[in-house]
Amino acid sequence: MKKIFFLIIFVFWQGLTWAQTADELFKNGTQKLDKSDFSLAIVDFDKAIELKPEFADAYFNRARAKINLRFYSGALADLEKAIELNPKKLDYYYTQAFTYNMTGRREAAVEEYTKIIAIKPDEVEAYRARAVLYNNLQQYRSAFVDYNKVIELKPNDADAYFNRVSVNLKIKNFQGAINDCGKLIELNPKNGDAYVNRGSIWYTVKEYAKALPDFDKALEINDKDGEAYFYRGLTYKELVSKDPANKQKACEDWKKAKEFGIDVEKLLTENCK
Repeated sequence: MKKIFFLIIFVFWQGLTWAQTADELFKNGTQKLDKSDFSLAIVDFDKAIELKPEFADAYFNRARAKINLRFYSGALADLEKAIELNPKKLDYYYTQAFTYNMTGRREAAVEEYTKIIAIKPDEVEAYRARAVLYNNLQQYRSAFVDYNKVIELKPNDADAYFNRVSVNLKIKNFQGAINDCGKLIELNPKNGDAYVNRGSIWYTVKEYAKALPDFDKALEINDKDGEAYFYRGLTYKELVSKDPANKQKACEDWKKAKEFGIDVEKLLTENCK
């Protein structure tokens, strides 16, 4: 009887030791991973998984090491296993999406962000990342919807408004792009780029009288902004019929734009002799 009791205790103690050893190997591997010793880290994670096959974080960190070694297929296999063991861990899906994106599988990356959103519908970074992918895939209306959601969740997110400006332009929603530039200015009145962008959109839709004040404001904020001089020059050119003096103003602006690295030689040659 004593022998049986001893055997039970021994087996329990051995199991505890194995778990601790797996955890220790995981800790050692993570330290090596953090120090960029990726190959040695993988050795430790291999051993940890051998001792503890259901160790989801060990698969995850081994995947991270493999990603850094550009062993993407192995990383994806580890990430699939980690997700199988712990399907609610968002970091696993984010890393899976990143790896798919690195290997050119953008549609698969989109699916991973969609899975994250299914688990946590208010996960703003998943919408943001998916919007970037949709934009890269030229699925602009889907990108627009996702940026809308980012802004719904974070109403003062300047990056989302900035990126939505670009998407709005691609779907020819010029008023939406103008409104977003206005929001960027509201969030930061010293944002000269937002004034330049809004002014250039006003120029595109031929609202020249509205474009000029934006370029003026941008140059008030930064009098070395070559793009502001360039676009203001273009705007003055369109207003020459209303006031011949605008031709000289256009030429002066293009000369200033040239000072700050903008290629305006053709404009100067054709308009400022």
